Amino acid sequence: MKSIKTALLSFIASVLRSLDANPKARCKAFTYGFLSRVPRFIRRLTAGSDLHRIWLRGSMTKMYDIDGNCFASEGRKLPFKIDPRDYPTSLPPEFYLFLCTALMLVLSVSFWLSLRPFEG
Repeated sequence: MKSIKTALLSFIASVLRSLDANPKARCKAFTYGFLSRVPRFIRRLTAGSDLHRIWLRGSMTKMYDIDGNCFASEGRKLPFKIDPRDYPTSLPPEFYLFLCTALMLVLSVSFWLSLRPFEG
């Protein structure tokens, strides 16, 4: 039983090492810390890793400015900065592209229909 536990813990550690080097995983960790809560058992599994530190930065941050300075809820400046590429977004940019395209399509069709004479 003890060997299964050590094998499982070493597997989790190897997965965490590979995720720590991934910039997308770092961005997701900050976003989850900033926007939502993570279950305790996941936080305990990642304790001590860079992902956990980045998640903690996201949970401590309540607002940030364009320069990457992070601020706590009472307005105190936190001693770390975030990379502008790691800003949390609630929706992916592709969604906004689709929304703008759909709006332009609706406006074009409605304009084209308004030019047709009314047949009543």
